[in-house]
Amino acid sequence: MFKDITQQKQQEKQLMDLATRDRITGLLNRTVFIEQLNLAINASSSSQPEFCVLIVNLDNFYKINDALGHSYGDRVLKMAAQRLEQTISPNFTLASLGGDEFGILLPPHVFTPLNIFNIKRLCEKLLSELSRTMLLDDLDLCLSASIGAAIYPDNGYDSESILRSADSALQHAKSNGKNTFQIFNRAVKTHSPASLSIENEINRAIVEKEFILYYQPKFNTRTNQICGVEALARWPDGNQEIRSPAQFISVAEANNAIIPLTRVLIEVCCQQIKQWQQKGIKLNGRVALNLSAIHFQRSDLIEDLTNYLQKYQISGDTMELEITESVMMNDPEFALQQMLKLKRLGFTIALDDFGTGHSSLSYLKQFPIDRLKIDRSFVIDIEKSEQDRNITATIIRLAKYLNIDVVAEGVETEAQSYFLHVMGCDVVQGYFFSKPLPCDQLEKFIEQTKVLINHPKSN
Repeated sequence: MFKDITQQKQQEKQLMDLATRDRITGLLNRTVFIEQLNLAINASSSSQPEFCVLIVNLDNFYKINDALGHSYGDRVLKMAAQRLEQTISPNFTLASLGGDEFGILLPPHVFTPLNIFNIKRLCEKLLSELSRTMLLDDLDLCLSASIGAAIYPDNGYDSESILRSADSALQHAKSNGKNTFQIFNRAVKTHSPASLSIENEINRAIVEKEFILYYQPKFNTRTNQICGVEALARWPDGNQEIRSPAQFISVAEANNAIIPLTRVLIEVCCQQIKQWQQKGIKLNGRVALNLSAIHFQRSDLIEDLTNYLQKYQISGDTMELEITESVMMNDPEFALQQMLKLKRLGFTIALDDFGTGHSSLSYLKQFPIDRLKIDRSFVIDIEKSEQDRNITATIIRLAKYLNIDVVAEGVETEAQSYFLHVMGCDVVQGYFFSKPLPCDQLEKFIEQTKVLINHPKSN
């Protein structure tokens, strides 16, 4: 007796496609691409030791989604994928890396040192094909793209590091005006054995989720109450020492580890907020978390944040994201749209280190900034320097005119706190009130503060 298994085979194929294919473009997905990278690494030999990875990113793709909707955006991604597929050799591996990003693998058996010129020609051809006008219904769309290339083993020793190098090259291409390509340049990134060691440690610590958060309370000098905290990254080194951000953030940024590191910190923050909610601990304000400029400029930031909020069942209105002025200067239109999306999720936005960058005043009225953080460089000499007092007072008045809250950081003395209070800045943070604390010590500090407020000492 025969049994028709056609439907079963179709279902198996659908399940396989779901596991290995990108839903929109039909290309291999990121997971399979990384598997192919690992196979290429294992296949490399003394006679064929090298291969190349390209990351292709569509420039300003978010504008299509924002102006025309995601259905048009999906159609553009499909057309871009088709053009890439038609341009490259069948021997190459093409995949969707998520969103508006594609990966191309030139495997060892088709790559030799002499082919560096062929890589350049391929990149030029890919850019040319993607820049051809796309006809969607009655619309003519003109796209451009940026490409980053990296070569194994010179630019990375495993799939993760080779992708970071390609992504670094991509960021260089974008910073050079977009619509261009960049091959990873070892001369730009010269590594000492010590720097390689710290890079490897950081990558390992990210995978093993060793990074933690300390929390520095913000204090309202008018009500004498805690009014939120700032979450600050820390890295236990295994010898009962705690590394500060100065010891690892710049290295992570320079080696494209800052995004996976930030994801770890976002998850730690969301998890801690949920635990505090379950314990009934009230911070009387939000938990502020620093966001790197690199992560802010990625289109998948919103997806990352949404996933963590949903995972821990908390709302965006429990958090504040701190950014620096640089995120608004690179691509103001993208920055504005990104901020609006963050605010729709419930986040407030604080502008960190205010007054130390450029073009702040012109951007304040354009962007939905909720809070300015006066940099400690203006606070530290506020008792002695009339110039610093005048600058600080001006920042506070300007913020009030624009209906923006102000926080002064780096407050270390009672006199500094008093000057700021007189100027109209009631919310401060710094060692005068509390150093950054691990979560258990913060909880004790909150309880002690409540006791002092409810039962003040009598004279």
